[in-house]
Amino acid sequence: MSCGSCDFGDRDLTVFGVLVDDRLNRAPDVQRVLTDYGSSILFRTGMPYPTKEQGLITFVMEADDKTREEIARKLEALGCVCVKSMVLR
Repeated sequence: MSCGSCDFGDRDLTVFGVLVDDRLNRAPDVQRVLTDYGSSILFRTGMPYPTKEQGLITFVMEADDKTREEIARKLEALGCVCVKSMVLR
């Protein structure tokens, strides 16, 4: 790979940011979804935001378009969860 090239093949790297409202009640459901994709998640970190009862999770995932859309849809379907992502191609 030459400098400046971002060729990841058919599986891009995606950086996700997940904001969870009502984190004490929603965290177990969010964890279940992330565990289902654990073999594709390369990095994950999370931090509570206690004064707002929120949590912020960031993770990097190697995924194709279908998988990326699927995990975002499943997380948002939980309710009180906002998902944003950035794809590195």
